[in-house]
Amino acid sequence: MIWLALHLPNLPLQPCTRAEGSADTPIAVFGTTPSSGHPWRYALPRQTQAGPPSGGRAGGSRLVAANARALAAGIHPGLGLASALALAPDLVARPRDIRGEAALLVELACWAAQFTPQLALDAPDCVLLDVGASLRLFGGIGELMARIAHGGAALGLELSLAAAPTPLAARWLALCGGGRIVERHDDLPARLAALPVGVLESAAGGRDAVRAESIALLEAIGIGTIGQCLHLPRDGLARRDAQAVTRALDRAFGRLPDPRPPFVPPQTFRSRIELALPSANAEQLTFAARRLLAALAGHLAAHQSGIEHYRLQLEHDELPASVLGVHLGVVSRDEARCSLLAREHIAALRLVAPVTAVALEAAQILPLPGESGTLFGAQLGNPREQAEARTLLVERLRARLGNDAVGCIEMHGDHRPERAWQAVVPQDGRVARTGVHHPPPRPVWLLPEPQPLARSDTLQLVAGPERIEAGWWDGFDVARDYHLALGPQRQLLWVFRELRDGESWFVHGVFG
Repeated sequence: MIWLALHLPNLPLQPCTRAEGSADTPIAVFGTTPSSGHPWRYALPRQTQAGPPSGGRAGGSRLVAANARALAAGIHPGLGLASALALAPDLVARPRDIRGEAALLVELACWAAQFTPQLALDAPDCVLLDVGASLRLFGGIGELMARIAHGGAALGLELSLAAAPTPLAARWLALCGGGRIVERHDDLPARLAALPVGVLESAAGGRDAVRAESIALLEAIGIGTIGQCLHLPRDGLARRDAQAVTRALDRAFGRLPDPRPPFVPPQTFRSRIELALPSANAEQLTFAARRLLAALAGHLAAHQSGIEHYRLQLEHDELPASVLGVHLGVVSRDEARCSLLAREHIAALRLVAPVTAVALEAAQILPLPGESGTLFGAQLGNPREQAEARTLLVERLRARLGNDAVGCIEMHGDHRPERAWQAVVPQDGRVARTGVHHPPPRPVWLLPEPQPLARSDTLQLVAGPERIEAGWWDGFDVARDYHLALGPQRQLLWVFRELRDGESWFVHGVFG
């Protein structure tokens, strides 16, 4: 059994920076004061603040997280807002959003479910995956971790990954720096020995929680690493009400069971990204939408499902959100297709105000099993891929020009050329369908009305005649002999002779 830990370092900051394509803007998150100097330990505020955080007064909000640009300006955890603004006047200060952090953890778990159905949430900042049965499919633990790291970057998330035979050991390794892999139980004591005792506080909740007082006790007697903890007498820890330390060590080394409640991804998908600063820039809004669509693609892959449409909400301050309904034309989970159509819709939208957040909802998820590839599929073409490409073109045109400006031509059961087709609205993944089959060739360019030919016009008939007599039942009866003819400039024309007088000739179409 191999557990893979997906840790979100600096979690309070990550909901605020996902929509940022660069780190040029200094951003800081303010909440309650961190409980200690350890980067993985921070106090959770009792509720998310609704307004701007307060400054350095007693009991006021203090900085709990900041991006690299803010840290470079001298801002550090525990600083008050007024002091932070004095160091960086252009600082973007955001209140901490506990609900946003929890939603981000769930979103990460939904996306990661494409790699294994066995996963668990390890609040507040970690997702645990049992990947033992998936390693052969993804080429081993190293390849799988590289794939997850690449996908996490597409989500706009900073991930620290580590693998170990127990979930708690994997979490501890991820907390102390990503990229660590331990595949055998026998290697755990040596690999965990150098970890700081601060990781014990993240062991578990409830009766097995390692309290901050126990960590302070260990540090007070000179115990700074997990390896040093292993040499402490268990009865001495028990007398000092620190049994949770030994239980955490036993779970990490596999001596005690460590069951994790399984996470079941929801059937629908909803996610939201709040922008660091309000924006009306279409490129920035599209960038934020791509973050959400990457998460949606992973969610759909985990369910072996697809969608026909999704909804984007562009939120504004004190105004109703701008809602975009994006139709894919087919059932799909292709991230590139979804992103392309989102870009077209956003580019065509006239915003009523700058956007403060972008939300995505896909409520109707449909089954879409995977398909086996063919040896020469890429060279010869896949009929389904060709159909999807046609519908993608239609949906792009509708997003850019409007629904009423785009239509399709469908064959109609009538021999008369003027009545042999009809305009239809593209829907249900249909671009066009074949109707009556006409063996003789037909020109793509049919003139709105047949144009009479003068006697001086010289034509060379090359094929025909094809007689069409129809329409007596609706009052538009025709009697014609159609021919293929070469015109004066050697163009190929579709002409006919009117049978009623036997003398009149008309050109009705031009071949490309």
